[in-house]
Amino acid sequence: MAENYRLSHQAPGPEEDGTTISLDQIGSTNDEVFPPDVLNNPKNYGLKHPSTAAALNEAQDNPDAEIRIWRAVPNGVTTINPGDWVALSKEYAAAEARFEGSTII
Repeated sequence: MAENYRLSHQAPGPEEDGTTISLDQIGSTNDEVFPPDVLNNPKNYGLKHPSTAAALNEAQDNPDAEIRIWRAVPNGVTTINPGDWVALSKEYAAAEARFEGSTII
């Protein structure tokens, strides 16, 4: 299915000024967004869903960790595309799906 439902709002990639890092580096010295205590105090940084914090902890220093991701998409879409915003929490994705009148995959 076409990617046109995304419009121009896409997740940044690691090639864009180094402002994004891999999930296993969240809270590390390489992270320009979150400080090291993000893993110990996730609610202080807007991480509302326990499953998000659990996924971050599972991925910490483990670039090969298999982490489930979720995506709110329009009905009929069955794949997640490179550049799509994704969630580490089913609850967060479900909230986006309700907002957009979509479904989650």
